[in-house]
Amino acid sequence: MTKQPAIAVGTHCIHTSKWEKRRCRVVAQDGAVVVVKMERGGYIGVPEKSLTPEKQNGDAT
Repeated sequence: MTKQPAIAVGTHCIHTSKWEKRRCRVVAQDGAVVVVKMERGGYIGVPEKSLTPEKQNGDAT
């Protein structure tokens, strides 16, 4: 039985590392590793637990 990914491809997120928080977009997922496109950089693989989905403009709060 496979676990459903919590963060879908195309989701805009905040990646929190030991040193900083950066905006990114999820482009692929492979098990526990998520490949993201950093807002002002390249592509990196990060653990899913380091990502926080951003609230989209227009979301009801």
